[in-house]
Amino acid sequence: TGNAIKVRRSSDNAEQDIAFVNNELDTASLETFAGAGDAFVTTWYDQSGSGNNATQTTAASQPKIVSSGSTILENGKAAVQFDGSNDSIVTSSNFIANTDLSLFLLRKFNSTASKPQDIISQGATASSQGFKYGMSGGGQDQFAIYYPSLYGPTDGSTTTLQELHSLITTSSTTTLNINAASQSLSVSSGSQIGNNSDPLTIGQRDSGSGYFNGNIQELVIYTADKTTDESGIETNINDFYSIY
Repeated sequence: TGNAIKVRRSSDNAEQDIAFVNNELDTASLETFAGAGDAFVTTWYDQSGSGNNATQTTAASQPKIVSSGSTILENGKAAVQFDGSNDSIVTSSNFIANTDLSLFLLRKFNSTASKPQDIISQGATASSQGFKYGMSGGGQDQFAIYYPSLYGPTDGSTTTLQELHSLITTSSTTTLNINAASQSLSVSSGSQIGNNSDPLTIGQRDSGSGYFNGNIQELVIYTADKTTDESGIETNINDFYSIY
């Protein structure tokens, strides 16, 4: 309900909210507003009701959603495109601290040539008690926690396929499903997210590097262990996006 995103068009830098039509992004209104030019996301609205929106006020760092008058698509659905150079958006406040984390992320790398690339991060420095998720410097899917020491299990090589990543980390275990299939990131130990005070950064490591070169379509975060609901959440997302 309400608005999905606020965008800025390239022709005159005007901004406009874009809502939903039939539970999908209103791409017709989006393209009408953009005209023949490009449109960039200035705000990605939180749909949880908590108002923790992600924003980017610097024009050069805003991810793109319309290119030359056409909505950027993955498998027929709108996608937000990060350029791997300087694009990112940041939530308005911290909401992931001292907690289990369940992350459902629909993403596609457009290039894996540059390494590392962090899709999301929060306080990703050695002493911050933060975390990051994306591609490691070795070119693998990686979830890393920085407290009390670096804990960074990796999966196989990161691909450029459209994939649904389901990551759940608790005090006892960390697991990763890709397209509802269990992956080798699953390990016997784990960790809750630490007492970090930073907001969540989408599209780069929040310490200023590791920019993501790819597209994001869905980002669902629970500060809880959603293991028992995981299959249903994955099915719901796949029913809409037809990923696997």
